[in-house]
Amino acid sequence: MKTLRQKSIEIILENQHRSGSYIASPNFPTYAYSWFRDGTYIAYAMDRVGQHHSAKAFYLWCTKVMVDQTQKIQTLIEKKKLGQHIAAEEALTARYTMQGQTTGDDWTDFQLDGYGTWLWGVSQHLEITNDLQLIPHIKQGVKLTVDYLIHLWDHPCYDCWEEHLDFIHTYTVASILNGLKSIQNYASAFDLDQLQLTSTIEAITTFIDQNLIHVSGYYQKMIHTTQSSPVETLVDASLLGLFMPIQLKAFNHPVMQATLQKIEQDLVSPTGGVHRYLEDEYYGGGEWILLTAWLGWVSAANHDLTKAKQIRTYIESKQNPQGNLPEQISENVLRPNRVQPWVEKWGPIATPLLWSHAMYLILDEEIKKNE
Repeated sequence: MKTLRQKSIEIILENQHRSGSYIASPNFPTYAYSWFRDGTYIAYAMDRVGQHHSAKAFYLWCTKVMVDQTQKIQTLIEKKKLGQHIAAEEALTARYTMQGQTTGDDWTDFQLDGYGTWLWGVSQHLEITNDLQLIPHIKQGVKLTVDYLIHLWDHPCYDCWEEHLDFIHTYTVASILNGLKSIQNYASAFDLDQLQLTSTIEAITTFIDQNLIHVSGYYQKMIHTTQSSPVETLVDASLLGLFMPIQLKAFNHPVMQATLQKIEQDLVSPTGGVHRYLEDEYYGGGEWILLTAWLGWVSAANHDLTKAKQIRTYIESKQNPQGNLPEQISENVLRPNRVQPWVEKWGPIATPLLWSHAMYLILDEEIKKNE
């Protein structure tokens, strides 16, 4: 019988398109696309388990996507410089067809976090593999992405859950910060402007410190640019990303500790699964496998291996007989009356979700690293 680790690697490789893209979920039509965000975490997992060819193929795919949109990116940057309005439908999309084309639909696509995440992923791939010969092949895509983010990082957009368009989201700006800081280590190789990178990194850091810390001392979900909302003061489980991989501040920093305590208090169910945020209604707001693994990743990185292993066991118990992990579990849902309406709209919960399998692999690797 194959372990979940073996099965997870197989599922990811089997569902990587020949173009290099990863389908989000092969059995869920709504997710029959490739996201920069999900894909980068999947590629990072592949690098962690030694499947470097898979990660490399994805990063080459990302480069092609960016290069194909050179004119669009330049137009958006020029509009931003001139202070002109940028409508959500004008911006780069978050997801693409497996061949790397835009979808042409009305999906809530204007999301910036995935582009910061892929810059971080590229830097991790280079660090892990030392494949510096890859740089010339992805240079143009990286440079376009850096320029895009330097100019649009503070533009309101949808969050990583594809909600709340008119807000600036803590995870989003932190992901952009992490991407720019990570790629700065290779600035000369990519012919990037060090001064521009440094000034943007400083501006984002200051913005986060001045605007995204709740009066109670934790990082809040988001902030509206002109008006307040009760949802913005909540914590969101995506803020686990501030610990790993972003490492926004030291793990024991008071605001980091307050954020983790708030997440565990508000979003971790009695069985150990992690919800997205308290107002979540998507398929009832169940326990997300990838977020539960993310909490385990943070725990393992902080050398709490007992907790990390408990989480790994929890996740292993949620695989179906075929070894597939779903997006979320319909147990301990926040809004039971919202499960069936989503099933009727889009069908059963996405299974397998490649991002779930990727985060499990990252957790497993992090436990091994810290044992």
